[in-house]
This record gives sequence, structure tokens and C-alpha cells, in this order.
Amino acid sequence: MIIRKHNIELKDLSTSEMARFRQIMLGIWRQQIEDDKNSDEMFKYAKKQNITTKESHKNHDDNTKKPEKAKLKDKASTLKNKKQKVKKERGRIYSSSGRFIEEIENGNKILVNTKLGLKYLSQLDYSKKGTTYAVTRIITSEAKEMGYTGWFGVKKMDNESTIAHTSPNKTRTIFFNSTQLKKGSSDNFYDMRNTIHHEGDKVDGHRSEKPTGNYKFSHHAAVYLGQTKAKDFYKSSQKNQDQAITGFMLRAIKAKAEGENEIELKDMVNDFNIFHNGYYNIDYFFYGQNYSNFTIYNLKTNTSIHFEKDKIYDEIKDKKPED
Repeated sequence: MIIRKHNIELKDLSTSEMARFRQIMLGIWRQQIEDDKNSDEMFKYAKKQNITTKESHKNHDDNTKKPEKAKLKDKASTLKNKKQKVKKERGRIYSSSGRFIEEIENGNKILVNTKLGLKYLSQLDYSKKGTTYAVTRIITSEAKEMGYTGWFGVKKMDNESTIAHTSPNKTRTIFFNSTQLKKGSSDNFYDMRNTIHHEGDKVDGHRSEKPTGNYKFSHHAAVYLGQTKAKDFYKSSQKNQDQAITGFMLRAIKAKAEGENEIELKDMVNDFNIFHNGYYNIDYFFYGQNYSNFTIYNLKTNTSIHFEKDKIYDEIKDKKPED
């Protein structure tokens, strides 16, 4: 049980003042019930994860032969020379109203403590106003952790593939698409934070831009390039990384095809390759002044994503610069 002290000052012992006192006590009692419920749920969850981890380690130890001493010494020496530190991943737990509860060393997910237990954001019912309110609070909390302020929201968008959008009005509200939330686009809190950077960063995000009505593909390509340079980009999911890098190249190529010369394609690609040296490399080839093909090489996994010029044309022929 969580015990809190409360100081309540009464003006007098009148009927109205005693009625106010009863309302205050009722509110404290309700909050105590919610806190106790959240604490109990957290204890059960943490206990379950701890048991699972211990059993996993035990089974692994039973089925693994001990390596030779020379190999153990060599491995220890390698780790020491590289000064590597093992950091456990963590998850973040929120209440059903969107109030931050606890950060635990278990994965990189956002978990919501509902009446039916802990749920991912993708498992919530966005047809309910309570859900959109709670998730808005969660997004705002994650943004605050990154040092971002301003307005945030959740709504269903006409373009289902849009993950988030920054409104062009004075508030510059960042809205997350409930359709994409339902598909799991922000279950990983590193993915959510990378999206917040894309929309809200005041150096290379959409909030750094001034709505003028003359938005170009090169402008949006620069935002995607900035997203790939965000802190913890490599900790986000591989899907998020692929989407950001592909989004950058598609808009950069579209900018060149449209004759936009504010930012040269080769300079942007060189900037990307230098920044991500050892992690990613982009190679491309232009056919005249039209569309190019390009390949994104993942140097850590030795995999690649290739786009032929016909596929690129189909991907972006109908896109607007702000899409």
C-alpha cells in the first residue's frame, strides 16, 4: 500500500464546509484505491518477468557446455579493450488515464495498465474518447522527456499511411494518427520519440519550418534526413529506420526530378553517408534528369533495400511535398 499524508484546512465547521471536507476525503480514498491497484499490478508484472528471466537463464545454463578457459579469457579481454557496457533495455508503464507510473528494465515498449491488464498502444480502443485523451497524455509525457513542449493530440486521418502530422496553424499541434497507432507504429517508445523528433524538432523537424504555401520536396527530404540523425535513432525498430531512410531518398529524388535546386541530391546523400558511416550507405544512379534507382545498404546486418526507378515513380508520382 502507498501511504500519503494530506493536510486539509477547514474554514469553519459549517454544513457547507463539512460537505467540502467529505468530498475531499472521497477523492483521496478513490486515488488510494487506484494507486494500490496500480502498485499491485506492477508487483505482479515485475514478479512474473523476474521468474521468467530466472527460468530462462537456468535452462540456458543447463543446456550450455562451459567454454575453454582460454576462450573465456580472450572474450573478457576483448570486452575490456572495447570498454563495452551492457545496458538493459527498458519499458515504460502508464496508467489507463495516461499518467506515468514506472520505468522497468524490460524491453522498449510502452505499456498501459488497463482493467484487463497491461496493454500495448496498438491493443487499445481508439473509438473511445478516454483512450485518445490517455494516449495524448502519454505522447506529451514522452515529448517532455525529450525536452519538447507544445500541443499534441490523437486523431484519425484521411491518409491511413501517415504516422503523424504537424498542423500549419499557430499552435503547431502534433497529431498522431490513431490508425497507425492501432497498427503498432508507436508501441516501441523509441519509434514514438523518433516520430516526435521528425515533427517537433526546432532545428530540422516540421516545427522548425514556417508555413508559407510554397513547400517543396527538398524541404521534406531535409526533415527525413534530420530524423535519421536523431538521438537513439539506432535504438528504434528496424522498420522505423527503413521507413525514415526510404522516405528521405524518395523525396530527395522527387525534388531533383521536379527541378528543385535548393539542396543538391548528391550533397544530401553524401551528408547521410558520412553521418551514418559504418551503419548505412546509400548508392544511387540517375537516368538523365528523370528518376533514379537507389540501394540502401545496412552495414550491420549485411542486408539491403533496392528501389528501381519504375517502383520509385509509382511510389511518389501522386505525392505532395507535405505527404
